[in-house]
Amino acid sequence: MHFGLQFFPDAGPDEKSAQDYWNESLHLVRLCDAPGFSHIRTVEHYFDRYGGYSPNPIVFLSAASQRSAKARLVTMSGTFRSLEDVTSLPRPVRQPRSAIWVASTSSPQSFVNAGRNGYWLMSIPRDAKQLNEPVALYRQGWRDAGHTGDG
Repeated sequence: MHFGLQFFPDAGPDEKSAQDYWNESLHLVRLCDAPGFSHIRTVEHYFDRYGGYSPNPIVFLSAASQRSAKARLVTMSGTFRSLEDVTSLPRPVRQPRSAIWVASTSSPQSFVNAGRNGYWLMSIPRDAKQLNEPVALYRQGWRDAGHTGDG
């Protein structure tokens, strides 16, 4: 029989800060080798306090790998969902927020939305003539939303 640590956050900012949650979690990881725990497992969840402090398991598991010499690192996967009007946890603390990059490749609306939301643009390199119109849409969306510069 194998025993391990399962991290599935069920706390939000009202109960515990993200910093406190992750400090406590990594402290527990440091303790897992002594009793012989075989694995450290976490989930990937977005936009909800139930599991919401776990938007990127790779970052947590990378930190965990530096604190345990023996435990296997495991993720649990879910299904794809399309969500609107949601937020993510932990909330960003940097002001102004860090740059957000959005990949836009073929949908004209994706270029408009990236510009409108003030996101930086990533696209697959292609003939410059093919990018002229989508980049113009991006910049127009950027200006229409009142952002300074061209995006």
